[in-house]
Amino acid sequence: MKNFILDSHKLHYHLQRVAEFEKRGDCYPIYMEVSPVGLCNHRCIFCAYDYIDYPNRHLDKDRFLSFLDEASSLGIKSILYAGEGEPLIHKNIAEFVEKSKEVGIDCGMFSNGELLSEKLVQKLLPNLTFLRFSFNGGDAQTYAKIHKPSKRNTYAWGGHF
Repeated sequence: MKNFILDSHKLHYHLQRVAEFEKRGDCYPIYMEVSPVGLCNHRCIFCAYDYIDYPNRHLDKDRFLSFLDEASSLGIKSILYAGEGEPLIHKNIAEFVEKSKEVGIDCGMFSNGELLSEKLVQKLLPNLTFLRFSFNGGDAQTYAKIHKPSKRNTYAWGGHF
């Protein structure tokens, strides 16, 4: 472990995993980030993903639900649904989040929030530890300049552009 620089702010919650790593030199991660889709409904001016043209990739529902069982059995403690696209675009995102919680994996989500409906809120919020929205602008006009969202929607905080 002398060759690794580890941020220890959460390690004291997982001393058994630290001991496993120290003993074996390898172990399964505690946390992982999952990108359910490669698409996004915004074209943020700061997004590096723009350079690979938002490929139309979606996690396979059945395979990922099965993977969650496997991940839980291997000791994954938390998942962040975020990554290279807008997680709410995936038609099965609520099932992914529900299954995560069911198998004992805490999960959070980063989203631009544009696609969050009342129905989706009812399914997601009871199963998420946190939901973070991107608010990169003090008003609707600045947000629109930065995020370049689809023109048909308003924002959760009531702004229009």
